Amino acid sequence: MSYDVHINRQEISALFDLKGDQDALRRWCGRNLSATHLPEFQLPDFPDAANRLTSSEGAILYSIGRNHWILRAEIQREEALLAALKPDAAPADISIVRISDTLTFFGVTGPDCADIMSIACPLDLHPAAFGETTATFTEVFGLKALVRRLPDGFEFAVEQSFGDMIADYLARATGVHKGGNQPMSRTHIHTYQTRYHAQATYSKAIRARGDLVFMQGQVGTLLDGTLIGEGDPGAQADQACRNIKCWMQEAGGSLKDVCKLTVYVTDISYRPAVYEAINRWFEGVQHCSTGVVVQGLADPSLLVEIDAMAVIDD
Repeated sequence: MSYDVHINRQEISALFDLKGDQDALRRWCGRNLSATHLPEFQLPDFPDAANRLTSSEGAILYSIGRNHWILRAEIQREEALLAALKPDAAPADISIVRISDTLTFFGVTGPDCADIMSIACPLDLHPAAFGETTATFTEVFGLKALVRRLPDGFEFAVEQSFGDMIADYLARATGVHKGGNQPMSRTHIHTYQTRYHAQATYSKAIRARGDLVFMQGQVGTLLDGTLIGEGDPGAQADQACRNIKCWMQEAGGSLKDVCKLTVYVTDISYRPAVYEAINRWFEGVQHCSTGVVVQGLADPSLLVEIDAMAVIDD
């Protein structure tokens, strides 16, 4: 049985290193934030102990040592927070430093996430010892890392310069069977968000092992050549996906085994309707997808063509 995990290298966050007297920080940050154009932003309460975190709408406050915290928020709020917190004007008994470019965050989620974290991290991450509000620096693959628990897994941050190396280590760790040394059938690898990512149902990359299935481009026709959805790109895409399902079943697999789609459309305006159909068929199936706009297909009545690559677990 292979590891069932998802690796997500997250978008950069707005990060601020806070040091000094807790009351002084609370007064300075609270007063300045309330006087700015961030009425929807609320500074989380300071954690009541070290190695804990607190959160509010859009922000997390990590306690990482004596009189030492990290404030994390969405990157879109970085400049507004910088203007509000006024690090250069802070009183002498506190320190506020922007550190957004120093850390990169990874999410490790899914049913087998604890198994992967046990490979990467020496810390006891059992819920009884490492609860939902626990956050601490430890090691991940031998590197200093800030780790916390998520509802469906774990999240950790390492120094930005080691991000690519950690991504590779995670891919290697998730590519090992629980009972041996054979690569697993499939691992989904996500990078930071793009402007399409929130709506996307595809992966940025997939590592897979098994029997390969290569498929001829499918169009909106029945087996006898009858066109379905003349002038309707969504209907043609729907039929093309139905054909892909049929051929995957013939090959001994299913749509869940599809790793890669290449989608050809004859007009960019067809994209929403085409991907709406694709997303219906591939709901819950993470796959890579490439979209291409072409001048035409084999028949002028064809508006979309989809070819697929799949890996059936051996």
